Amino acid sequence: MLACWVSHDNAVTTFGVRVRSTCTSTLYGEYYFQDRMFSTSEDDGVADRGQYSRVLRDLHEPSLSCGPTPDEAYRVVWISPFEPDPVGIRVSRTGERFELVATALRGPDENYRLVTVKRTEKALTRTQWQTLTSALSEANVWLMPFQPLKRVFVLDGADWLFEARSETKYHVVPRHSGDETGPFKTVLRLLFTLAGFPVPEELEPAVER
Repeated sequence: MLACWVSHDNAVTTFGVRVRSTCTSTLYGEYYFQDRMFSTSEDDGVADRGQYSRVLRDLHEPSLSCGPTPDEAYRVVWISPFEPDPVGIRVSRTGERFELVATALRGPDENYRLVTVKRTEKALTRTQWQTLTSALSEANVWLMPFQPLKRVFVLDGADWLFEARSETKYHVVPRHSGDETGPFKTVLRLLFTLAGFPVPEELEPAVER
């Protein structure tokens, strides 16, 4: 995987890659993710980077890994294993302004393109933003490894992509159904709730029997 840099600000170690000051064209794979961002010792990551780049392009989403984006931003992309109906939810802070943009796609249409079936753009309150950032802190998203320490195999599971941007650092965390546990699961559920989108069943709290 692409080498990361480490920050010890306020005695807290965080991980990420440095944000690029300028972006390439949206037509290039590097627009959303730096070269070898998804590579591991076992895979070059080209297929994964291509898949997520295509989905983000269809969602009409900006890159969080380059350019002048908001002061702070977080995004989740959910890709169903059965239907080409991805969902993207992005929250951001610029100064004292808090915003949310969420898009659901469905397709393909007769031209083999994904089409927007729902899009929400709205302001968040300071209380909502603080609730989210508290959940993010509890989940230690800046310390989450690129790959889960213990993988849980779920047949026909969904794919998840979580991104975080804070000023000049960027972090990306790809996951699969079964990997989204504990506080991180709470973060994902909260993002869907804030967007007013149906919460995927796998994110619902377990029911005790």
